[in-house]
Amino acid sequence: VLRSAVLMTTVALSAWLFHLTLHELAHFVAARFANFELRALRFGPLKLDFTGPRLKIGVGLDLSGGVNALPRGAERLASRLRWVAAAGPLMTAAVTGALWLLWRARAESLASPLGVVVVMGGFTLFTALIPGALLPAPPAMCTALEQLLQPRRVLAHWFNAAALQAVLHGARLSTAVDLKQVEALLPADGEVEGIELGWSLACLDAGDVARGRERLRNMASRLTEE
Repeated sequence: VLRSAVLMTTVALSAWLFHLTLHELAHFVAARFANFELRALRFGPLKLDFTGPRLKIGVGLDLSGGVNALPRGAERLASRLRWVAAAGPLMTAAVTGALWLLWRARAESLASPLGVVVVMGGFTLFTALIPGALLPAPPAMCTALEQLLQPRRVLAHWFNAAALQAVLHGARLSTAVDLKQVEALLPADGEVEGIELGWSLACLDAGDVARGRERLRNMASRLTEE
């Protein structure tokens, strides 16, 4: 019994890491084509850091995955973000579907190694599309599902990332982000968000001094002494 339990656990973990690696590689490749600056890539316990002059490789105990990337420019950002978000689930669905056809052709049980790989593929797809509110620790850059649906706060997060990237590379906010394009993404009154300072400065930079100054005043009035 112990031997069977160890074998099944090893097969399940191997299957999870197999699907996870392909899933994150699809996000990685899509991000490269969508003109995102890649900062880090994680396949379970293996982490690759691209932020320094040389590639850094780290090993930990994490079994999750992720791609840390920031958009270069805000042009067609919503569609670019959707392509990057969809790449991982599409890869997982395609690989799992192909393995399911092979499993059906061989008429194997779900307890077989191939059956376990198929089940873990379905589990990987489920975890990729689960709402962030159901996760114990939602990713800071939003889940793939949220990036596909793109509610206001998710778009605001990514447009803010694009603006910060442009400013870090020497561009002006007025040229990096079109104020009319992001006007609907401005936080509502009373909503404390880290992006609010950036958009207030964007208003000032675009010449809309009255609104920019008012937003700064409102933001400052909500800050505690701490």
